[in-house]
Amino acid sequence: MRNIEELDLEQLLGKVTAASRTEESVLTAPATVTVLDKEQIRQSAATTLPDLLRNVAGVQVLELAAGDFLVSLRGTGGLTGNNVVVLLDGIPLNSRIDGNVDWGAIPIDLEQIDRIEIVRGPVSTIYGPDAYTGVINIVSIAPAEGASKVLAHIGAGVDSAGRAVGSAAASVSGTRGKFSGRLSLNGRYDNTFAAGSGTPAWGLGGGTAFLQYAATPTTTISLELGGSFSRRSSLDHLVLDSLPQDNTQVFGAVRVVMRELSPVVESLEIWERVRALTIDSRQSFTGFTYRGANSGDEELGADVRLVFPHHFKLALGGNGGIEYVDAPFLHPQETGRLRPRYGFYADAGLELWNHVSLAAAVRGDASAVSNGLQFAGRGSIIYHAAKYALRLTAGTAYRDPTYVEVASRFVDPATNLILIEGTPGLNPPRITSIELGAIVAPMSKLTIKPTVFTSQLSNLMVEDFQPLVRRTFENEKQSRWILGAELEATYQALRQLIIEANVTGLFWLSYAGDISPTVGNPDQNSTISAWLGARSTLVDGRLTLSLGAGYNSPRHYNLRAGIPPLLLSTVVDHEARVEGAASYQLTRRIPLWLSLKVRSNLPHDHVESPLPGTSVLGTVIFVALDYR
Repeated sequence: MRNIEELDLEQLLGKVTAASRTEESVLTAPATVTVLDKEQIRQSAATTLPDLLRNVAGVQVLELAAGDFLVSLRGTGGLTGNNVVVLLDGIPLNSRIDGNVDWGAIPIDLEQIDRIEIVRGPVSTIYGPDAYTGVINIVSIAPAEGASKVLAHIGAGVDSAGRAVGSAAASVSGTRGKFSGRLSLNGRYDNTFAAGSGTPAWGLGGGTAFLQYAATPTTTISLELGGSFSRRSSLDHLVLDSLPQDNTQVFGAVRVVMRELSPVVESLEIWERVRALTIDSRQSFTGFTYRGANSGDEELGADVRLVFPHHFKLALGGNGGIEYVDAPFLHPQETGRLRPRYGFYADAGLELWNHVSLAAAVRGDASAVSNGLQFAGRGSIIYHAAKYALRLTAGTAYRDPTYVEVASRFVDPATNLILIEGTPGLNPPRITSIELGAIVAPMSKLTIKPTVFTSQLSNLMVEDFQPLVRRTFENEKQSRWILGAELEATYQALRQLIIEANVTGLFWLSYAGDISPTVGNPDQNSTISAWLGARSTLVDGRLTLSLGAGYNSPRHYNLRAGIPPLLLSTVVDHEARVEGAASYQLTRRIPLWLSLKVRSNLPHDHVESPLPGTSVLGTVIFVALDYR
């Protein structure tokens, strides 16, 4: 555990890459960023990525069923999770079909993660469409230098109803000459928090492979491949049947990075990535289903970073590619088509008087299903000193309409009635946000990060039920305004004891109370969320302990869901969770750790989603053995 008193503020906060897609200090990053490092991840009581994110300011998590999660940022919680971009080592994981992220299919174990960067605020200027409210960047552990290094994990647990969870993972990495690489595998079986014996368990098997070649001291060529097979509940705001759904995904990326090409050209990166997804099911559905859907996309891009005198930096980039979605629920004239897309951006930064940082970015994208060329922008001014920084940021971002929203046509096979039909030409949902943030270290042991923001949500997606059995989509005509505040604090009470806390408040200033969009409904977002935790390292680093508690204020759902639609009315009452973890290195000579993790949700029969057959939360006890 690092001693805060020995670090200045910039060293303490560390580096981040997700805010501008280049490494920079968190102190001067033009966005609100929370970084979970390897120590925090390992010492937490979480056994899944979404459960780890529950403890981050501005993040809301819903567990619909084992392995099926919705993660949202800053008041955009609802019944879809297509408002944030999720990256694994720079590769986006959002589905091309509906923009959602299948958290139960991400092929990485918590023990294989170096850090997670959570950027809150509109960042479409950096990542293009769908970076509506932010980005979550998951960074794998880098290949070991020199001789090969092995990491291994095996664990098992049980919830308060006697249902089991088990996980296993292994990775090997190393460097030989100009080559470095990593191979990681992981698997999971999870039936905890199932609603009943008929609820599908969560099964996952997958992995990633990374190989890098240092062609010259300034040029590297890398290849990353990954994939997973997962089985989980089909539960979704359009699918109310909790039946097994199989998702198979593969992805790959090639990057060539050339640095120091000239005094002006700091770096040039050329990259290409491909992805494919198949959805299937072992059982037939009575209503809408994603069964039989296939998607794929390919993208080629380049980024050049320039440096000029007087601390002026400029990044320019562009990308282009094709994608396709083939699914039974799409209109016959729309399914299986190859669709082009492209984008371009400019990102500039300027340092004045060694204390003032200016940043501005603009991006344009023509996406496969968007209504013409769309633009996003961001600008910020940051004043930073030894013990504090002040930042003012304004930006706008958007997400693409999904294939379901613009191109679907689902016909009931029993009646030949059209139950769902997309609406071509929908405008992208857009957010415009202004935020004022600060990072303050009033004393060497204490760091405080307050942020206040206001956001305008416009063109939100609304599902139209006229006539009753048919669902179409339209843009909400009125805008919604949110006022929010986040406060994060870290305090080193003792040399071996760190206390972390955060609280988030959301206050809706303007909205149409009788309209329920798929995201951004005030009733479906907790007004107050909070977290308090402590972690410690003892016995010369061989023993780690952590304890924490979280709280979310009530949420209320009164809406139509499923196809044909059902009226769902659910109150998710005050919810609290208590977590504890302990890890001990069994011998000094061998890095073998025994861990115990306990998570308890209160009340014990708590349900946090309105969908039928959703998870009933309780207590999980998990024991693991890790070779680090």
